[in-house]
Amino acid sequence: MITFLYGKDSYRLKLALADFTEKIKKSFPETDFTHLDLSEAGSLNRLEDNVKIRSFFGAPRCLILTNAFHDPDNLAGLIHRWKIDADKEINLIVSEYADASALKRQGKELFALLNGKKNKVLELPLFKKSDYPIWIKSEFKKRGITADQKAVLSLLDFSYDTGAPKEEQELFEPHRSYWLGQEIDKLANYAAANKKTEINHNDVALLTSPRVRPTVFEVTDALLARNRRAAFRAIHKQMESDIEPPQLLAIIAKQFRAALQIKGLRSKLPAMAIAQRFGFHPYVAQKISAYLSKWEMSELIKIFGLIAEADKGSKAGVTEMEDSLYSLAFAV
Repeated sequence: MITFLYGKDSYRLKLALADFTEKIKKSFPETDFTHLDLSEAGSLNRLEDNVKIRSFFGAPRCLILTNAFHDPDNLAGLIHRWKIDADKEINLIVSEYADASALKRQGKELFALLNGKKNKVLELPLFKKSDYPIWIKSEFKKRGITADQKAVLSLLDFSYDTGAPKEEQELFEPHRSYWLGQEIDKLANYAAANKKTEINHNDVALLTSPRVRPTVFEVTDALLARNRRAAFRAIHKQMESDIEPPQLLAIIAKQFRAALQIKGLRSKLPAMAIAQRFGFHPYVAQKISAYLSKWEMSELIKIFGLIAEADKGSKAGVTEMEDSLYSLAFAV
């Protein structure tokens, strides 16, 4: 038996996978679950070993695959060879963070096999803005409360940062449902604590703030974009605010460390897989990845070295950290 989940909405994809596995647990409590990331070395062999195993009592098993299109031809061959689509003992769940066109480019035969009529297939495309209200209401309902229409629309409007550049808005789109999900959790917890059964507009106004792009990330965006003038201006803006130089340097260090990790694996893994490996939010991995065509690995290492020197020099009293921050702007 094969279940195929795919789409560009990372949060709804995660929810769908959790929903499918929960239903299996309720229907067949004795089910054994195995998770395999097929981008990892030897994972396809481990998958075949799991398929070969047969329970004496015929206990069901659930094999959950991510990055299944890393080696599409060999996976398709394995599915054919062991007739997994007709195997009642094995439930193979494939979860892929990509749309149909991208998956077909990676492995046309595998996509056709997974998308077969006998299989359970759920596509999770990005919502249009008009699709969100029904989904938001359903998410509140799952948490045992309701939300009036004005509250739903206010929450949705808060998720749109109209001041962000168009490119950044497009990058955020696959993760809008994640942001909304976090806010729905917050509102649901508030309702439970206050014995409320319905969320209204005032609750949303009290607990949720518009999704405004944090200005501190203007610094890291400008540095990663290698825009010296913008980086200098952004650093100056932060120095005029209440942020402390060590705090700003720590944020820059974190972003460049992530850039190094993503750069090292970008040719081997998609952004979503890298995010899972290092614990980044998918939006962060995707956003940083968009800048990396401007950088060689050696250049990123050099900048990270300058960041380390700035920290060390400041702690030793040799250099002023604020001066070192401006030096970074000129070094990119």
